[in-house]
This record gives sequence, structure tokens and C-alpha cells, in this order.
Amino acid sequence: MSGLSTYNDKKRDRLRGTSERYAPIQIRYDEYRPLLAFFASYFLLILTPVVAASVFTYSFVVRIIENDAAKLSNSTMRNFSDRTDALFSSLMTGMIHTLGAANLASLLAAADGAPENPHHTELLHALMEQLGKLESGELVSSAFLYAADRDLVVDYRTHTGKKMYFAHYYPLDRADQPAFFSHFTGKK
Repeated sequence: MSGLSTYNDKKRDRLRGTSERYAPIQIRYDEYRPLLAFFASYFLLILTPVVAASVFTYSFVVRIIENDAAKLSNSTMRNFSDRTDALFSSLMTGMIHTLGAANLASLLAAADGAPENPHHTELLHALMEQLGKLESGELVSSAFLYAADRDLVVDYRTHTGKKMYFAHYYPLDRADQPAFFSHFTGKK
């Protein structure tokens, strides 16, 4: 046991000696006053204007980017709107041309006569061809001519009666049929 106690005594003496050798550090602020003044002047004269300039530059650049993005967005929407208007205008012109060029009045008048009338068949095929051209456009996926007062429906594939067309070529649910056909009542 005597060996263990001597080891602890030596360790204690060593630790006691270190605390006596090193005195606590005392900071004298008078010696660092010029250094503190230098950092304060550096902060006020250099760092503050740099931070202010950075904030100004950031807000200025962000405002420019937002304005450019708004202008680009408006330009894109205007171009899209103009293009859509042009497409609808060409669709309307095509539909008017289809209805005018097929001579629908003579088609319906020929339909009142014999169904095998060659003039009637020729007019039907001309109308079917024009409807096919209309469907090949970008805006129209399906187009047909529905004669409200006659049993006739014409599209680019066929001309047939209303029951046959809406049963095979353009099928409708029974629940949707009354609402769909109410749009065509009394039309000329």
C-alpha cells in the first residue's frame, strides 16, 4: 500500500506545482483599445457600406428578374392567345366553307326525292370529303352534320339514319340521349 500512496502523493504534488507556476491571465483593455477602435472603424467604414450595397444590388437584380419574367409571361400568353384565336378563326372559316360549298340546300332538296339520285349521292360524298378535311385539323376530333328535321346524319365515314349513326358510330348512353338530342330540336 505504501507504493500506491506515494504514487498519489507524487501526482498531487505535480498538480499543485502546475497551478502555482501559471498565474491566471489578466486582460488589460487599455492595451487592446487601439485594436478595438480599428475593428469598429473597419466595420463602420467598410463593412456597413458593403452590406448596404449588397442588399441594394440584390433587391435591384430581383426586381429586374421579376419584371423580365412578367414581360415574358405576358408575351407568351399573348402569343398563345393570338394563335388560339387564329386557329378558331380558321376553324370557323373552314366550317362556313364546308356548309357553303356543299350546297346543303340542294343536298336536302335532293334528299326529298329518290334516294338513288346521283346528284344527291355526289353532294353527300362532297360533304363527307369536306368533313374529313375539317377533322384533319388541330382543333376538331369529330364532326358530323345532323339534319334535325330529316333522318340523316353525315360524317366523313358515312351517311346514315340517326338511330344507326348514334348506335354504331357515335354511341351515347341512354341517360345522355335526351339531353343531347334536345340541343337539336327545331334547328334549321
